[in-house]
Amino acid sequence: MKVLVTAASKHGGTEEMAYAIAETLRAGGISTTLLPLARVESLADYDAVVVGSAVYAGGWLNGAQQFLKAHREELKNRLVWLFSNGDPGPHDRRGREMSRLFSMADPMEHKVLAGSAEPGRLNFGGRATMNDPHVLPGDCGDSDEIRRWALHVAGAICAASTSSTGAG
Repeated sequence: MKVLVTAASKHGGTEEMAYAIAETLRAGGISTTLLPLARVESLADYDAVVVGSAVYAGGWLNGAQQFLKAHREELKNRLVWLFSNGDPGPHDRRGREMSRLFSMADPMEHKVLAGSAEPGRLNFGGRATMNDPHVLPGDCGDSDEIRRWALHVAGAICAASTSSTGAG
């Protein structure tokens, strides 16, 4: 199986998460391509897609939202995992909008990963989110949690690959 990993990042933390996920999948022997969202033109070459975004004001970045909308038909025919760098929150209006958006991709799973931020690189609104328990100071969040989730995704991809070839 061929896997695409892509993400929208505002300050680089979500991009680092995508890199760690791609490296973990590769280490598991899975053919994995890591591309910025803006460079993805088609999903035709991929059997599975992992898409992530930083979360600001309770939602994914516009680029990530547009990616899901633009590729919704292609995503229906692939294994899809979504991850958020921070919690979109399920209870407010914005959270419901994100749930509808995520349902278009029909993901195997949506994982909220503990985000990270460096206060000196954030504006006032960004610094205000530092009180959120899902935002950790530092470079890339909880690397062990990211790796564990990527291993979980790798296991599901391998299982799907085995079942689609009839082996087992």
